[in-house]
Amino acid sequence: MSDSKTRVLVADDHALIRDGICDLLGTTPDIEVIGVAEDGEQTLSKASELQPDIVLMDIRMPKINGMEATRLLQDKHPEMRVLCMSVHHEKLIVDSIMASGASGYLVKGNAAKEIVSAIRTVAAGKTFFCSTITASL
Repeated sequence: MSDSKTRVLVADDHALIRDGICDLLGTTPDIEVIGVAEDGEQTLSKASELQPDIVLMDIRMPKINGMEATRLLQDKHPEMRVLCMSVHHEKLIVDSIMASGASGYLVKGNAAKEIVSAIRTVAAGKTFFCSTITASL
């Protein structure tokens, strides 16, 4: 990843969530949203086209769910980091997401407070778990 801005593709099937994340990240000087996607197929296509540093991926999306899209993305573009997000925080789901190749997991309820640090952590090559997950470990 370059020393300039971290380039992010936001993938979520809910426009309100996508727009909110884009607005929040738009005020962060070291992060640039380079595209959005509303389903798993579109995420894979845009990731190949735009080559983001990080894909911020909802795990529940139409066509191809986020877990499978993460697996496919990591097979094709292992250098791309995937930060998954969901409303779920059950250990089995988190373990499955991480096994699919994700670099981190963010619970949507914590996103406003933790998304910037999550992106920075994953961009630095580290694994990120939101406070909801770490509190239950």
